[in-house]
Amino acid sequence: IWDLNKDGISDIAVGALSDDDGGRFKGATWIIFLNQDGSIKNHQKISENSGNLNDTFSQEAKFGSSVTGLGDLNGDTIPDIAVGAPEEKYGDTLTEKGKVRVLFLDENGKVKDQQPIGNGLGNFNDTLKDGDLFGESLGNMGDLNNYTIPELAVGASGDNDGARNAGAADILFLNGVPQMPDDDDQD
Repeated sequence: IWDLNKDGISDIAVGALSDDDGGRFKGATWIIFLNQDGSIKNHQKISENSGNLNDTFSQEAKFGSSVTGLGDLNGDTIPDIAVGAPEEKYGDTLTEKGKVRVLFLDENGKVKDQQPIGNGLGNFNDTLKDGDLFGESLGNMGDLNNYTIPELAVGASGDNDGARNAGAADILFLNGVPQMPDDDDQD
C-alpha cells in the first residue's frame, strides 16, 4: 500500500476474512509495517473491535476478503485503502449483498475515517441484489479519467445480471482531492 509510516520502506495490507473478532467470520485487515529485510517491524489490526474503525459488521461479513491500496484520496499525504466485505448483510432484507469500505488511515495504520460503498451507500447508483457478493475482489485501476484520482474495480461474483451467478465488475470513479503534478512533470 506504499509507505504508510513514512520510514522509506513499503508497507502492506493483508485481509483475514475468517477472523472472528466480534463474531463468526466478521473478518479483519492487518496493516503490516515492514523492515528493509521484509520482516515485520510492527502491525495494526483493523476489525470491528480494533484499529479505530468504529463500525459493526454482520455475522460472516468476511471483511478483508479483498484489499487494495488507493493512494492518497483525501490529500493528507497518507495512503488510503479499500477493503471488501462480500457477505455483509444490511438494509431491509439483511441478505448478503456485500459492501466495500474506503478507509482513510493515519501513519500508525488506524482508521481516521471511512466511506462505505454499497447498496444505497457512498453514491453507488446500482442496485445490489441478494447474494451479489459485491466486494469479493478489488483492484486499483489507476487514473482512467485523468482526474488524478484512481478508479476502483469491484467484483461481484454472485451477480445474476444476464445469467445465474454470471458475475459482474463495477468500475467506480472515486471522489478525492486531485493531486498536483510534481514540478518535474510540468513542461
